[in-house]
Amino acid sequence: MTRKLELVICNSSPVIGLASLGLVHLLWDLFDQVIVTQAVYTEVVQEGQNRLGKEELETAVKRGYIKIYSVKEELLINRYIGKLNRGELEVIVAARELNAQYILIDDKAARGLAEAMLLEPTGLIGFLKLAKLNGKIESLKVCLDKLIENNYRISEKIYMEVLIGVDENSKE
Repeated sequence: MTRKLELVICNSSPVIGLASLGLVHLLWDLFDQVIVTQAVYTEVVQEGQNRLGKEELETAVKRGYIKIYSVKEELLINRYIGKLNRGELEVIVAARELNAQYILIDDKAARGLAEAMLLEPTGLIGFLKLAKLNGKIESLKVCLDKLIENNYRISEKIYMEVLIGVDENSKE
């Protein structure tokens, strides 16, 4: 891929998942701008003592690879708080405020709300597929298997579909 994609706004679970794989750098390898919201940063770094992703996110922000964004519009957050957590809501609001092309969020309900707002969310698996298709990772299967080992839930159907989609045989 010769040209990076413009902007991605990332929720906490994809950051943590990428950290578990040692692949947080894929965010800035694939995108010109990587943003987490203040709530996501707080959740991963400040509340995430001894948690995967804490050190990786903190370092990426200090080095300027990832920017922290404070949302302007609180009305939507207040409307849905309790149905989704603040981090997920801030990611959705930030995507609207910044006209983000990509929103990286795993929670099914949060993705549903994002879609209802005409955003196009993808999860960690979709992001890893994008990385594979752009030659940034050698084996999607190895990544998925490691995520499963780390208790990341992936249905067998999605596992098979995504591997077939990148021409990787799901069998050993």
